[in-house]
Amino acid sequence: MRPVAYDDATGESLSPGMTAMGNPTIGVGLNLNTTAARMTIASLGLDYAKVLSGAVTLTEDEIEYLLSTSITTAISSVRSLVPNFDYLPDNQQLVLADLAFDIGEARLAEFTYVLSYVRRQLFATAAAALQESKWFRQVGAGPHQRGGADVAVLGNMANPEDILG
Repeated sequence: MRPVAYDDATGESLSPGMTAMGNPTIGVGLNLNTTAARMTIASLGLDYAKVLSGAVTLTEDEIEYLLSTSITTAISSVRSLVPNFDYLPDNQQLVLADLAFDIGEARLAEFTYVLSYVRRQLFATAAAALQESKWFRQVGAGPHQRGGADVAVLGNMANPEDILG
């Protein structure tokens, strides 16, 4: 949980006048470069530009609100891409929601093979396709890293409890 905007490429907190090398992010991974983030920040009555620049520190309640909104948005996104989402096993729902939370609906929609296999409940094949993605290599392939964990859970090779401890 980060109450001040930070650069997701360096992990460095932002301060007024700084430019992020990656995505300016806040809370629990909220990418501030999105329209949804701008609207959610505004719904809290906060000045988006000041939050983005690192001039505003969020409260724990504000961070929880951003996280809850992001989770709701992620699940809604997956439902639009995978019409049978609500009928999938919980573990596969969890992975799809995590993917949508991490990369957003538009980018997840580009994972056409993964989504096609998931819709047909071919989870091992979907996991293999996810493992071939650039995203998988970017977020880490280890069993306790995001990519490795999501592939293992999606393919029914692990349970979230095994990974999270």
